[in-house]
Amino acid sequence: MHKERFGMLDGLRGFALANMIIYHTLYDIVYIFGHPMAWYQGTAGYLWQQSICWSFILLSGFCFSMGSCPLKRGAMIFAFGCAISLITAVVMPEQQVRFGILSLVGSSMMLTYLAEPFLKGVKPLLGLFICFGMFLITKSVPMGGIGVGDNIVSTLPHVLYQWEWGYPLGFPSAGFFSSDYFPLLPWLFLYWTGWYGKRVVGDLSRFSWLKPTPPILGWMGKNSIWLYLVHQPVVYIILFLLNQWKIV
Repeated sequence: MHKERFGMLDGLRGFALANMIIYHTLYDIVYIFGHPMAWYQGTAGYLWQQSICWSFILLSGFCFSMGSCPLKRGAMIFAFGCAISLITAVVMPEQQVRFGILSLVGSSMMLTYLAEPFLKGVKPLLGLFICFGMFLITKSVPMGGIGVGDNIVSTLPHVLYQWEWGYPLGFPSAGFFSSDYFPLLPWLFLYWTGWYGKRVVGDLSRFSWLKPTPPILGWMGKNSIWLYLVHQPVVYIILFLLNQWKIV
């Protein structure tokens, strides 16, 4: 069955993607082509990066019930994430991606599909606050503890981080590296915050202002997965050529 699209949601997704492309372009300039930028490598750059991934993940969770075949689509997105991991491991191992944003979104879609009967048993507003609270508490799990946001209040047992394949869950072992890392802990809880957000808002058809959007952002939002897949090699090739010509 065809589901109604809301242009503003596509526009917000397109805006997040545009920010992500710019951020990744600067990442290549700084870390691959060796042109440091103090603001980008400092707090301002970190806050920008966090705002991009928060909005992208929240929107993905919010729109979960608005798409069709979430299990199949989740598996496809997860497979794309695995392909990126494989390609970067072979072509650019020093910038390898291990459980990046696509792996997270794909696995979150599949887990949400399986957990939806349980999630629906919790009142939407309560579920939203619980999930966002759990996100804040577990945000520092990949860094070795729990707390509030990035601030560790209590360290977790070291044994949790000794398993080499614990990184998708949020327990990376010593020496683990990924240039784009979004494990299930804490980010699944942010995805579920978006999922509950949609249930709190309810039927969107009563909000007429959600339908219009700037055309270019709407187009980017509708094609976000494909644009995400192609933008990184395209950006790298352009920067490589500019570097060869001594422009970058």
